[in-house]
Amino acid sequence: MKNENLVPKVRFKGFSDPWEQRKLKNISLEIGTGKSRFIKFNKSEKYMYKILGSTSIIGYTNHFDYEGDFILTARVGANAGTIYRESGKVKISDNTVFIKASQINFLYYVLTNYNLKRLSFGTGQPLIKSSELNKLKLEVPTNELEQQELGVIFFTIDTLIAANEDKLEQLKTLKKLMMQKIFSQEWRFKGFTDPWEQRKLGELSNGFTYGLNASAKAYDGKHQYLRITDIDDETRTFKQTHLTSPDIDFIRDNSYVLKLGDIVFTRTGASTGKTFIYRTADSIVYYAGFLIKMSVREDIDSEFVFQNTLTTSFNRFVKVMSQRSGQPGINSKEYARFKLYIPKLKEQVLVGNMLLLIDNLIAANEDKLNQLKELKKYLMQNMFV
Repeated sequence: MKNENLVPKVRFKGFSDPWEQRKLKNISLEIGTGKSRFIKFNKSEKYMYKILGSTSIIGYTNHFDYEGDFILTARVGANAGTIYRESGKVKISDNTVFIKASQINFLYYVLTNYNLKRLSFGTGQPLIKSSELNKLKLEVPTNELEQQELGVIFFTIDTLIAANEDKLEQLKTLKKLMMQKIFSQEWRFKGFTDPWEQRKLGELSNGFTYGLNASAKAYDGKHQYLRITDIDDETRTFKQTHLTSPDIDFIRDNSYVLKLGDIVFTRTGASTGKTFIYRTADSIVYYAGFLIKMSVREDIDSEFVFQNTLTTSFNRFVKVMSQRSGQPGINSKEYARFKLYIPKLKEQVLVGNMLLLIDNLIAANEDKLNQLKELKKYLMQNMFV
């Protein structure tokens, strides 16, 4: 039934008719449940089926083969309502419902937007009945061409997201490999043969100082306050969400402003060992009391030192050194005892710059990935009724 109120906020040019509400059974070409009989797990079993959304592999003496473009939705258990778009031939168990339609991409995104988990019920194992799916009412365009266009744009965005996720994982794997090879000295830049020297972190520093014991206040637009929770666990960058300023006299307490190349270490709690390096792009940053600042000597490359704090060697040091009877923690004297191998300054700079370059590529790819996800979220909210 057409409803003049069923009009999305964002549409493709040339489409203006209101959408209408239809039952899923009237949109789909076919809806059904797979059939199977559980048997004892046996690696030699001819037919094996991976339950959707689970790591379990279960053998079946009876199975349901389906081929083509279709949607699978988990019907029973914690993953009830989780949907997957599939192509090709799969074995479908009775824990799963399959749906086939002429505009399969469009229907997949409509169902994703609806959130099928709302249909599940039961105090024990959540369950979605096929009969309930058949009766489900969805808002759809009256023009099948609009359905097709919507399916294409969201499928394209998802393809781009998947490609960027793969690229991001490849870059992270590359960074991990390079860290292992470089800091073990298995890989060297051409022309460098001098052995690396083992030094303590304290020998590379002009000193360690503790941060501000001041409360946070609303961000004033200029003075940023860096606390443990503001350092991203994975990227070690300053999160730009929920910015605050320290409640201090900025002239009197300006010694707590980070300078280029300063490295900070978290000193207590579950995040002990997390590090951050200040770069000029971070603008004016004050560091908080549960952080320790290391001022790196002028004849040492701070980026090289920082990248060493991202190694497995440093993680092992933190794990051992932070053990306490109460909360984990490491003080400045203990951090100063961390040992690392270090080459001459010119090679330090080359190593630091190369690893920073990969970090920048990872950050740029993450930004692009987040933008694609935000674009998809916006369009999902505005291109469906």
